Amino acid sequence: MIKNDTVEICETFKYLGVTIGNKLSRSKHCATVVSQCKQRLCLLGLLNSFYVNSEILHIFYTLMIESVICHNITLWWYIISCADKAATNRICKQATKIIKTDILSIEYMLMYVKYVLKKVKCVVYIETNPLHKYFSNMRSGTRLRTSPQLNSFV
Repeated sequence: MIKNDTVEICETFKYLGVTIGNKLSRSKHCATVVSQCKQRLCLLGLLNSFYVNSEILHIFYTLMIESVICHNITLWWYIISCADKAATNRICKQATKIIKTDILSIEYMLMYVKYVLKKVKCVVYIETNPLHKYFSNMRSGTRLRTSPQLNSFV
């Protein structure tokens, strides 16, 4: 009861595209991501059976599968179990076999995200950088705000 209103208890809740369990577990979200990726992996295999160019297959993978995996990955990747990580990495391995070219694993994608954030922090803290004037810290100190004209967050 909150202010004499009954509050419903639910097993899972979807917030900003991430499914969160009632004990803050992300395993349900990982299962959803793997399920969506497997469906799209079948489409990738179907395209491959029609002898579509590998460059187009790679573009399809990037747009349709990798985007699903990477959506809010920084929120859920470090919290999931090793079995869930292995299931997600298996999607990348299966796509590599279909496309017959190397695909970045999820660890490399996360390294890229960390690299970009490191570069942004360098821009913020080095006042001589020409982009410095476009970034400022938010009140919380944990996020950065770009100039009001751009109206975005980093």
